Amino acid sequence: MSSPVQYRILCLDGDPPGLKLRQLILERNGFLVSTAATVSEGLMLFRSEHFDVVITNHVLGEGTATAMVQEMKCLKSNVPIILLSRTSGEGNENVDAFMSKTAGTESLLVKIKELLSR
Repeated sequence: MSSPVQYRILCLDGDPPGLKLRQLILERNGFLVSTAATVSEGLMLFRSEHFDVVITNHVLGEGTATAMVQEMKCLKSNVPIILLSRTSGEGNENVDAFMSKTAGTESLLVKIKELLSR
């Protein structure tokens, strides 16, 4: 009997409490989670490890995730990226899904499962 697949998620947020909370929620729902608080740290992890999904806050410590998301798509175009923001997600064609940071946990989990099923 084989064990269930554990999907790997890279989670980025410049807000440490928000990042920790998102990590705990995702881990309690069966995901393996790596975290990063900066663009450079996130790109380093993304280049060196396999991830099934990336979830990033739009605003990170040293700026926005726009250039990082573009680079991630150039490196591994098949990895879905969810962008979390308090503002509109229009104009970022490199993300697979945009969600408000205020969307609930269930909405995020549904979006992750939807992207993984593609």
